Amino acid sequence: MKISELRILVASESDADAQQIGAMLAHEFDNVATSAKEERFADDFDTAMPDVVVLAFHELEAAERCHLGLYRHSKIAHAQPHRSIVLCSKDNVRRAFELCRKGYFDDYVLFWPMVFDSTRLAMSIIIAGRSLLTGQSDAVSRRVFASADVAGTLETALDEQLEAGRSHLSRLDSQFSAVERELSAFDTHFELDLDPPESDTASDVLPAPTEAQGGTLARATDGVRYAVEQSRKEVVPLTTWINNVKRDLTPQLEAVRTIRSLAAERLAVVLVVDDDEFQRKLLTRLLETLRCQVHVAQNGADTFATLGRHRPDLILMDIELPDTDGITLTRRIKAIPALAQTPIVMITGHSEPQTIAASIKAGASDFVVKPFDRTVLMKKLARFVFIGEDV
Repeated sequence: MKISELRILVASESDADAQQIGAMLAHEFDNVATSAKEERFADDFDTAMPDVVVLAFHELEAAERCHLGLYRHSKIAHAQPHRSIVLCSKDNVRRAFELCRKGYFDDYVLFWPMVFDSTRLAMSIIIAGRSLLTGQSDAVSRRVFASADVAGTLETALDEQLEAGRSHLSRLDSQFSAVERELSAFDTHFELDLDPPESDTASDVLPAPTEAQGGTLARATDGVRYAVEQSRKEVVPLTTWINNVKRDLTPQLEAVRTIRSLAAERLAVVLVVDDDEFQRKLLTRLLETLRCQVHVAQNGADTFATLGRHRPDLILMDIELPDTDGITLTRRIKAIPALAQTPIVMITGHSEPQTIAASIKAGASDFVVKPFDRTVLMKKLARFVFIGEDV
């Protein structure tokens, strides 16, 4: 996508402001839409499917309310990657900075009451568009690395199957040798006119001979011996293939090792959803020591706002949240196709069977009870993301 093709939605409480800003941006961008009624913003967002949202409200509180309402009412906001830019005045520029630093918005532009730099907003949109495109590339990289991690088990599986093949061939060779020994023993006894040897292996194939059957039996044993020799010859190419197959696959296996090594260098992205500030800080510190990039949310609205900007590799979900519960939130996340495969680990102080069952039914991948043991938590995390140390 070209930067000029970015889809932009300008939201404001004033139709005149929205139209003015939209006209200004239309000189640089091909797809600019406006929304001037707060109650229509979610529907307008779903129609425009914007890459960048410009929040042109004179009060930051109105911009916050409008943007958070988007994630409550929009059908696609949480699955539509986009960036948000809030316009502010010189009186609340510090507040705008704090909101952006906390992740409520992606950027701010000093705009009210008059524009000192008419190109500043367009430049912010260009930067947001580049960030969005980079994020899309990162999403592709995550899928590649996730596939590489699965493919990384190929070498182990191949070694196991080759070893099983060698074991089968070894047993087959032992059986061939046993038949040959028994045939030789039978020939010796037959030549000395002795009773045939007792043998579990050959007794069903070679019944006790009579003198009249001697010639026929001799020909039969020769036939069996010939069949064994031919079978041995047939096994030789298979043995050679087993011994050489890994060498022949060296370039492919080396490529998988390289991709896995690159995947290990990438920071896993983890979203922590918990209304308890102490728990958020505790988990953040732990995850950062394990080479994870951590995002936090304290309620359902924050969660969807964060998911609109980031695609985590793993979500740690508290069950008790102020505006919803973790089980319902998990169910809503799993209903979004773009997030359906994201593993969610529930973290809670409740371990009742019905709570665990409801979490699993909602789509949770695992369950950790607070207060959690660091080692136990690390082992569970290692099932879903590379955490940078052996567990």
